[in-house]
Amino acid sequence: MKKILFLLSMSVYLLSFSKGIISLTPNITKMILDLGVNDTIIGTVKEDSYPSKIKVGHFNNVNIEQIVKLKPDYIFCATISQEKIYQKLRKFDLNIIQISILSINDLKENYLKIGNIFQIEEHAKEINKRIDSIIKSFKPLEQTYMGIIWYSPIITFGENTFQGDLLKQFGLKNSMGNVRKWFTMTSKEKIVKKDPQIFFIFMKKGHRIKKKIMKSKTFKNLSFVKQDRIIIIENYDDFLQPSLRSIVFLQKLYDRLKK
Repeated sequence: MKKILFLLSMSVYLLSFSKGIISLTPNITKMILDLGVNDTIIGTVKEDSYPSKIKVGHFNNVNIEQIVKLKPDYIFCATISQEKIYQKLRKFDLNIIQISILSINDLKENYLKIGNIFQIEEHAKEINKRIDSIIKSFKPLEQTYMGIIWYSPIITFGENTFQGDLLKQFGLKNSMGNVRKWFTMTSKEKIVKKDPQIFFIFMKKGHRIKKKIMKSKTFKNLSFVKQDRIIIIENYDDFLQPSLRSIVFLQKLYDRLKK
């Protein structure tokens, strides 16, 4: 009965939105969907898989004029990577909310932030409880790793990223440490010097990259080659785009590493 009353109250509340929401970042769209506010999403970017009726341009190049004409109740965008877009939009009388997620704590705080906007704080708290429950189930693996999202050039990430914080939850230590940028280029020589125990490949057709690495004379004496600890993740969107789905992804990856 309580669930029915909650759904009815949500329906009444959502109907009060006359114009809706524009989400300029795929992971924020996922968070909004997790909170059950999907009926009010009227526009997204072309990189977003959510089937909104209106696409307002690309992640790094949105159609400002189109957005202004739509007059949405809220516009959600990322900080830093969409700062220029934010600065252009703030010149108009629009309600723009910036979201920054560099850690799991940031993720939880932003669920509460969005939940507060739509007056569904309890739902946001339930999502955070689920996040905490999954993370508490992990036991430390205590191994070093390196993860790449591109091979030519080699692009990796450090501990001071959302992705680094994810893998930290089950005791993996990033061999790159704290790099200055979210994603940064590295070299084969640095990989050899760090000699990580696990090597993650977050790429489509990652098996081709694995074959190159396994045949490489440069890498032949490294721990992850000798022990065949090259982990390929071809469906990596949930890893790169912070949301509850990232934590579910993490659970599956943990189970895979424990085998």
